[in-house]
Amino acid sequence: MELYLLPSICHNIHGFAVRSYEEVKAKLGRINNTISSVMSPPEFGGRRWYESSLVILSTISIMTPEEAQKITLVGAEFLENISALIFLCALNGVYILAFIISIYIFLRKEINGRARKAFIAFLMVGLGLVTLYSSANIVTDLLLVNSELVVSLPGGIVAQEIAADSKSLMPSILQTWAGVLILLMADTAMIWRAWEIQGGHGFVKWVLLLILLLDIGINIADAIVDTSLCFNPATTTVTLDWLSILLNLMVNVVATLLIAYRAWKHHQLIQPILYSNKTPLEAILLLFVESGAILGVIQISNAIIQALDTRAAGFSPIDNITLLFSGFYTISAAINPAALVIIVQMENTSPGRHVHASN
Repeated sequence: MELYLLPSICHNIHGFAVRSYEEVKAKLGRINNTISSVMSPPEFGGRRWYESSLVILSTISIMTPEEAQKITLVGAEFLENISALIFLCALNGVYILAFIISIYIFLRKEINGRARKAFIAFLMVGLGLVTLYSSANIVTDLLLVNSELVVSLPGGIVAQEIAADSKSLMPSILQTWAGVLILLMADTAMIWRAWEIQGGHGFVKWVLLLILLLDIGINIADAIVDTSLCFNPATTTVTLDWLSILLNLMVNVVATLLIAYRAWKHHQLIQPILYSNKTPLEAILLLFVESGAILGVIQISNAIIQALDTRAAGFSPIDNITLLFSGFYTISAAINPAALVIIVQMENTSPGRHVHASN
């Protein structure tokens, strides 16, 4: 038996338009004769394989063009989701590695002081949110596959798609909220860095607090509207989506500029004494500026991709990139605090440098 003949049969019968039961019956009779002539039942599992082939071919032959198009869209959706899921798993591997190293750095030293304990708790909460975010994504994809392709319903592919959307509703909501909380934690960490170096500048601290509260309020409102969108598709979220993106960027820009200004002032003060040498405080401030700049590039890229996606067709390259970059942006925000601890430690162990990670 030559197996390549079976796809050829499937392709040929799919090209016919089925108009009557007699035509279907006649076609299945021709398929029966063809399969009998090219298959050896003992070699291919006997009658069970033979009957399964007839079922598959008969299903293809009576499928309407609308159903065929629906299956094609479902396949494209699963391909897009699986690609994003693989990429997200790789990002989670990077995050877990950074988390383990940062915790190890802290545990090597005596854990004293509220700031050090608070930061460890901060990293632990981040791990929980990243785990929830990724797990919800995986569960959503599994439910979609099971409900749309595995479990058969009397209403056909349309009914299965409706059931899949209903069952994956709760994991999708959890993923949305986990992603928002991860971004808010990253924003809080950046505001905290800028807050700590301001000293007695009360006005600047109040401005930072106001920006953070505004950022939290808009992002939570956006998450609430996104949740209602799951129950009422007519809800519009474009305005809040853009406000949350811009506020995330504004928090980073303001905090990074304030830190850069303090680093410059410190350098101007110390340069006449130490000439070209950097102090530990200056090294830490420059690391804060560099990490904020990297995250800022990611945020600007995310805003550009979101803008392009507003006019992109479904399952287009821009649509795929948007889905991939959404996970990349979220995990990058979670990695930022842990990666900063590792970079500070690397500076601390380099020749001629001594930077305290607790700062």
